[in-house]
Amino acid sequence: MLTIPPVTAFVTWVHVWMALKMLFYPVKFWGIRIPNFPFFGLPGIGWQGIVPRKAGKISGVIVDQTLSKLGSLDEFF
Repeated sequence: MLTIPPVTAFVTWVHVWMALKMLFYPVKFWGIRIPNFPFFGLPGIGWQGIVPRKAGKISGVIVDQTLSKLGSLDEFF
């Protein structure tokens, strides 16, 4: 009974640490590139961090929403 809290705390800490690492790293695709890979538009079998992979799409959405709420580019200039 005394070991349950430290073991669960350690397992949770490792799980969260691994999830954060997978969100941001690696920045470039790491794996085997397969031309015309048929699943989800991925470049092959491997891993790239979720945030670096979606950075262009996320920044485009942020810019579009900001401009629609604050004004147009002409108003900024």
